[in-house]
Amino acid sequence: MRLCVIATNVAETSITIANVKYIVDCGKAKTKYYDKLTGVSTFRIEWTSKASANQRTGRAGRTAPGHCYRLYSSAVYNDSFADYTPPEIVRKPVEDLVLQLKTLNIDRLANFPFPTPPDLKAIHVAEQILIQLNALDSKTPTKKITELGRRMSAFPINPRYSKMLVIAQENQVLLPYIIALVAALSVNEVLTNGQIKIQKDNQELSISLDDVRRQWIGQGESLLFGDMMVLLKAIGALDHGNSKNYLTVCTHYGLRPKAMTDIRKIRRQLIQIVKSILPETASILDSRLLPPTEQQICLLRKILAAGMVDRLAKRIEGPVVVNGHKANNAYQTLLLEEPVFIHPSSVLVNDLPTFICYQELHETTRIFIKNICGIQMDWIVQLNPHLCSFGPIEDEPCPRYDEIQDKMVCHRKATIGQRVSWSLGPSIETVFPLDTIDRFRWFGKYFLDGIICPRLLQFHPALLCSSNAMVKSWASLMERTQKFLNALVAKQIDNRTQLIEIWSTEPQYLLDIYCTWLPESLHTQVRSVWPPIPK
Repeated sequence: MRLCVIATNVAETSITIANVKYIVDCGKAKTKYYDKLTGVSTFRIEWTSKASANQRTGRAGRTAPGHCYRLYSSAVYNDSFADYTPPEIVRKPVEDLVLQLKTLNIDRLANFPFPTPPDLKAIHVAEQILIQLNALDSKTPTKKITELGRRMSAFPINPRYSKMLVIAQENQVLLPYIIALVAALSVNEVLTNGQIKIQKDNQELSISLDDVRRQWIGQGESLLFGDMMVLLKAIGALDHGNSKNYLTVCTHYGLRPKAMTDIRKIRRQLIQIVKSILPETASILDSRLLPPTEQQICLLRKILAAGMVDRLAKRIEGPVVVNGHKANNAYQTLLLEEPVFIHPSSVLVNDLPTFICYQELHETTRIFIKNICGIQMDWIVQLNPHLCSFGPIEDEPCPRYDEIQDKMVCHRKATIGQRVSWSLGPSIETVFPLDTIDRFRWFGKYFLDGIICPRLLQFHPALLCSSNAMVKSWASLMERTQKFLNALVAKQIDNRTQLIEIWSTEPQYLLDIYCTWLPESLHTQVRSVWPPIPK
C-alpha cells in the first residue's frame, strides 16, 4: 500500500507525516495580498521563496532516506526565488496593530522599532480607518486614542468588530448575537457549496445549499440582514444540535467543521472578555442562541453599519462596462472607481438592496463583495455624522426641539463620501451644527413657547411679543430678544439638561429676562414657579 499526500504549502511546517520518502515540489505558492489603500484582497500564484523550498525538501527522508523532485531549474531557483517569504505584517492591513500600540501611548508609529516595519502608507490608512471608527482623535497632532478606542482595544480582533461589541454593550440583549456574528466574521470560508439530499413526498431530492440558505433568511428584516442572518442561523443550528452528531449537522447545513470549531473558540474567548467587563451579562451569554426578533435584527443591522462604516456600497442603476462588456447589478463603493458585484454565493445576489455594507472585497475576473447586509444610509448620519457633508439649514421643515435626544434638530441636505458623493435624500433631520448661533435662537423660541419647560406653557398666551421674533433676521433690533440670546450664548445653553444644571447653582438664571416678555401683572406668579424645572 502506498501513501500519496497532496498538500498546499501548509505542509512546509505545520504538519509532519511519517514515512514520506519522495517530494514533488512545483515551486509555486498561492498568497493572499491586500491593496493598502482600498483593502481589495487578491490571491496570487507566484514562485515561493528559497527558505520555503528548503522546508519542502526537508519533508522527505525524516525517518529514512528520501528525495525531492523540483519541477523547476536551478536557474529559476537562483534568479526568481526570494530569499524569504515577506512577513505577514507587510501584506495585511494593520489597523488592529495600530490600535494596540496607541493603547500603549505609542503615538509616533513611524519611529517604533518594528523588526520588520509595515509600509508607512499602510499605517496611514489604518489611522484613517480608526479615525472613521472614532477610535482615534484626528484633532490631536499624533492622533491619540479616544475613550471609545480604549474600550475597543480590550478585544483582540479587528477594530471594526470590536466597535460592534462596544456598541452592543449599550443593549445587552444583543450581545450574544454580535459575539456570534463577530466570531463568524473572524473566520474564513465558513460555508461550503454543493448539494444536499432531502426527503419530500417520500422521495429523495437534491437541493443546492444556496437555495437552502435563501430559505433560512425568510423576508422582511431577516432578508435584509442577508449573509449575516445565514451565519447566525448556522451558529444557532449547532447550538441546538446534538454535540454527538457535530459532523452530521455541519454536513447537513453545508458548514466547514474546522471553521465552526474556530468560531466556537472565538465565541468562548469573547464571552469571557465581555463577562469580565460586564459580570451581569453572564446569564445572557451562557444561554443558547435563540432566533432574533424583527426589532432585534433591525438593531443588529445598525450595529453592523457602525462597524463597517467605510465598507459601504450603493447600487448602480442600469448597466456598466466591465472589461469591455456590459454588466448589470453593479455597485459603487466609497473607495473604488471600478464597479463591484455581489458574490454569487451571497443570499442577496438576486434581491439587490439599494445600500449595503460588506465585509470584504475580493478580486478575480471582477471585484466581488462578500458577506452582505442591507442598510439604510440615514443610519450613517446618526452613527457617524463626521463622515457626511451637510448643506445649509433648511427653512422647511423648521428646526424643532427633540425631547428624546434633548437636542435641537434641523433639516439639511446631506451627502456621504469624499471620492464619491451619495445624496441621502431631499433632506434629513440631524442635530443642529455647533458652529452656528441659530441653535440658541431656536432653543430660546421653544423655551418661550413652553416646550422646554411645560410649567411655562400657561404664560405663553400672555407674551408681549411672539416667540418667533427670536429667529427673525431683525431679532437683534429688539432689546428683549438680544438679551435673551446673549444669556443663552454666555452659558452655552441649548438643551434642557444644561438648563437644569445651571438652575441648580443659579436658580434666578433667565428669570428677569423672561419677565421682560410678560406683563408686569404676571411677574409675581412667574417668580412663584421659578425655576420651572419639569417635574
